[in-house]
Amino acid sequence: MFEVDLKFNDIEILSVEKKDIIPLKIFLDFQGDFLINGEPIKLEYLYERFLEYYVSECEFFSKIVKNDKIIGIIKGRLEIKNPNEVWIGSIFLDYNLRNQGIGTSIINNVLRHFFEEYGIEHFYTGVMEKSHIKIGFWKKNKFKILRISKDFYNIEGKELNMIILKRNFSHSNII
Repeated sequence: MFEVDLKFNDIEILSVEKKDIIPLKIFLDFQGDFLINGEPIKLEYLYERFLEYYVSECEFFSKIVKNDKIIGIIKGRLEIKNPNEVWIGSIFLDYNLRNQGIGTSIINNVLRHFFEEYGIEHFYTGVMEKSHIKIGFWKKNKFKILRISKDFYNIEGKELNMIILKRNFSHSNII
């Protein structure tokens, strides 16, 4: 478990605790199409993801809170390498808050946090090739396509590619 505790403007990014699992499930259900294999996320699945994060020293799983209300989640991992890097596995923001610059603010503040606190300059994410909106979001946030992993996903018997995107963060491009 790698704790993230970050506050900016009226938003808090806080590590998920066991007591947050049911409120997270309710939040995700309310969003409507946060699906796993075409079905609403199950409580057991969410709890398993929590346990994976909890026992791993390099994973972060954080709730995004505004006015004491969960408005999103961000999950990823720190990879200890030379140089160290962060992979953002997922970010999910309340549908009603999208296209208002909040997602961009969250990404920039999370990257700044890892850069300033831990000196991490290399950030990655992976997105399904057909997820054009997600790819657009990452590109808008200065991530560049690094490579394509062919046939990475198998969904309903169909092989799909993963687009890997990267952003370098340094003193010269702090937003």
